[in-house]
Amino acid sequence: MADVEAAAAAFLENEIQQQEYSQATEVIDDQASAPASPFEALQSRLREHPYDTTAWQDLVNIAEDSGDFKLINTAYSSLLKVYPNTVQAQVAYLRHSQRAYPPGKPTTQDPPPIPTPQALFSQWLKQSPDVELWKLYLDYVRLVVFSPRDVIKKAFEFALRFVGQDRDAGEIWKEYIEYIKADPTSTEREGQEKMDLLRSVYRRAVQIPLDNLEQIWREWDAFENGLNKLTAKKFLADVSPDYMTARTKKTELAEHHKRIRLYPSMIHGERAALDLPVPPVMRSEERSLLAAWRKYLEFEESNPLEIEEKSMLNARILAIYRKAVIKMRFYPEVWHLAYLWSQTNGKADDAHGFLKNGLDANPTSFLLNFSYTEHQEQAMKKAEIHEIFRKFTTILKKELDDLEEQHVAEGGNRVSQQPAGATKAPVPNERMEGILIDKRTELGQASLAWLRYAKRVGQSVGMRNTFKEIRSDKWVCWQVYEAAAILEHQLAPTSDVSSKIFELGLRLFGTDVDYVVRYLNFLINKCDEANARALFEKSVGVFEAEKARPIWQRWLMYQMNVADLPTLHKLDKRVAEAYPKGLLA
Repeated sequence: MADVEAAAAAFLENEIQQQEYSQATEVIDDQASAPASPFEALQSRLREHPYDTTAWQDLVNIAEDSGDFKLINTAYSSLLKVYPNTVQAQVAYLRHSQRAYPPGKPTTQDPPPIPTPQALFSQWLKQSPDVELWKLYLDYVRLVVFSPRDVIKKAFEFALRFVGQDRDAGEIWKEYIEYIKADPTSTEREGQEKMDLLRSVYRRAVQIPLDNLEQIWREWDAFENGLNKLTAKKFLADVSPDYMTARTKKTELAEHHKRIRLYPSMIHGERAALDLPVPPVMRSEERSLLAAWRKYLEFEESNPLEIEEKSMLNARILAIYRKAVIKMRFYPEVWHLAYLWSQTNGKADDAHGFLKNGLDANPTSFLLNFSYTEHQEQAMKKAEIHEIFRKFTTILKKELDDLEEQHVAEGGNRVSQQPAGATKAPVPNERMEGILIDKRTELGQASLAWLRYAKRVGQSVGMRNTFKEIRSDKWVCWQVYEAAAILEHQLAPTSDVSSKIFELGLRLFGTDVDYVVRYLNFLINKCDEANARALFEKSVGVFEAEKARPIWQRWLMYQMNVADLPTLHKLDKRVAEAYPKGLLA
């Protein structure tokens, strides 16, 4: 396989030096002036709403109708940065590139403002699980590269290595067979080698549930019987069980594919509609689709075709996962499943790629961010992990800022100026304020994970630097102060740094009963009764009785274990005065 890939790679690299892909424009020019045309108006809209699929379709349509390579390049390069591996866009983009650089035309000093086909194939091919793109590649190789026939064969093998297991790959198998049949031979040895190669390709093809599986089997049957009826029976019988398995599973696979809508129709000869996913809101149909994908992926991992060669099985499943993350781009769970499978099956580069690309699509996913930090920690990339956490928390804070501005515009209060957990939402804005409080808690969880990582790898110095960075933000929650204090106590139990951190947090969250109870509990567990008592007395004088109930309960529980009888009698009297109906009422 090494020579196959080397030959294909050599072709792909040819002429790339003549035109780098840097010709492609950026997704949206942030410095663009006010829209002066429908195309620019759509660019402006997509800057604000990058997942507006209708706007993307309109942008592409305008570019297509113009016939202007510059607009076409802008539209498709922009689209493919937001929606990588969208095959309809890739195929259309490549056809325009082929039109701009026709075969045999010498390169000019002023090339068209669009990348060469070689540059685009080099960028996309190995990451694409789509048969249509690979068919275009094979057509291009045969049309443009006047190479020896064995190079063309290697191109076929290269394509089949990546997408040969796809049900739509039957046309590639058929074309490969016809190409071999047309191979001229001049000696008996060459003729025998041709027959052996044909037989090998037939054998491989009829073990895959291709759309044209039965047709290829009939052609192989005719081929073998045309050579020798006696040997034909043996050759066909050897592969017949695998062929029957492929036929049986073909129907079952088709049912799975129908449920997950894996194979949308490709329109040939006219403009195809873009098949672009949108971020889900987890309606019932979206949850059903996710469940159907999970079931299908589990089915494929169970090896229903009973493929014995491990490399072939892995190639099939990897291609399926690549299709899954294209179709389910905004479902972090699918990316995570792809990562886990790749990691388990020794495909470290693919595992890393699934996490990294999954985060590009789902930057606020806790599942992917935490998995990525764990992955990088195992790889001992400490500096990168801090950047991952920093980027993650920055995105969460930006999301909070935007939501708060919307909330204030609707007449709500600024939640960032209120202690976390201490707010009560006004009735007119209850839903939005609730969302803000939940999002603030989520940010706190991300910050806690970052803080724990910093302590794990950097001990006191690393943790303190990270804590300093986190607590400088207006959205910091009291859980961060509590965690920093406890982690400091774990590192230096005899130091008073942990208590100082709690006291620092008390200035911000002194009106939050939950924080006061946590601080009180910390002091009690440290056997620091003097400071615990001081905190208790100060707090019950600040809060209303009903709100202070948890503080009284924790202090009473503690005193029942350590105080003498006269002290308990005095405390009981105070409790009765504060709560005539009982502390637990």
